Amino acid sequence: MSKKYKIMPMLAIVILLVAGIVLFTGCNKDEEKNIPITKITIPSRCVYNKLESDHLLIINSQKDYDIFFSDCSERNFDINFQKQTLFLIWGNSTQCILDKTIQLTKNEKDYLLTISIHQGDCTSVEKWNAFFITKKLNKKISLNINKVS
Repeated sequence: MSKKYKIMPMLAIVILLVAGIVLFTGCNKDEEKNIPITKITIPSRCVYNKLESDHLLIINSQKDYDIFFSDCSERNFDINFQKQTLFLIWGNSTQCILDKTIQLTKNEKDYLLTISIHQGDCTSVEKWNAFFITKKLNKKISLNINKVS
């Protein structure tokens, strides 16, 4: 038997092993997946007086959107509620805000929204917000707010 024919079975075994490893690691059902978000700008006066600090409001219908923003004439964003979900949250920081990161992840059971507020050494009270849209979501969404100094 020539060398060419001896290498072929070994090569086939290596390819099958690599494919199995890729498929096995790609099918981890508990693996978290990032959900893309699109940040939007909403005038603060349209939200802050209606929504408590550190409470997440999820709007999934045009009717709820129209009710919540009924007194806001500056609705300069369009949302297709058949395909998208609107998230609104804001809060106060007892230190100045240097940066804010927003991450929405999904595992097999539900979604987790993590907002990290990176604070500086100054003592001013600052408001932060996270207004964004995602693809349509209908499962449970847990909220985690981290204030990092």
